[in-house]
Amino acid sequence: MRRPVSLFRDLLFVAGLLLFLPISLAHAASAENRVALVIGQSAYRAVPALPNAENDGKAMAELLTNAGFDVTAARDLSQNDMRQTISDFAARVAASGPDTIALVFYAGHGLQIDGENYLVPIDVDPKREADIPLQAVRLNDLLNTLGALPTRMRILMLDACRNNPFPALNQTAGHGLATRRPRTAPAPTAPTRPRCSRSRSSRICRSRKPSSASASP
Repeated sequence: MRRPVSLFRDLLFVAGLLLFLPISLAHAASAENRVALVIGQSAYRAVPALPNAENDGKAMAELLTNAGFDVTAARDLSQNDMRQTISDFAARVAASGPDTIALVFYAGHGLQIDGENYLVPIDVDPKREADIPLQAVRLNDLLNTLGALPTRMRILMLDACRNNPFPALNQTAGHGLATRRPRTAPAPTAPTRPRCSRSRSSRICRSRKPSSASASP
């Protein structure tokens, strides 16, 4: 039987071929910039660590680098660090020009509260549902930040753990992220191999200009 890590890397390789082959064929004759932000959240302070998130982030960073992306890899970000990292990446995208393909990959915990999706920093320690908007990072903030920039294509890949690790929220928080769709056309989604103790979901959202962000509130 194939080892889980090897199998997952094979799946990443196949997914990479399917993802980037159309881009290469469509834009081979024109100059373009490819920039990526890879976030791996593993060393959570208030709940058990997610070692797979760190491994997935490293594998994806390598895959994207081989695909011609200029990759910024970040791991184990606090709320302030995550916001600053997203801001710095947005500045890179803006400086790269309108022919840029911008990709963000996130691996770690994800939560939804009342249909709102949140990326979970490592320093989150909620005692009640109302703490999540104060301590986490709204997915829509990331989408809106990138959606305001002129780009050729924006790609978001979420490898978010569906298990809610916070006991205080087990009765209120949804399981996994809520599905978000763009205003102009439905975003394609694709499952990946489960990476959590029970289940994990991955979504890929694309948008081409002049459409809006790949997912909107």
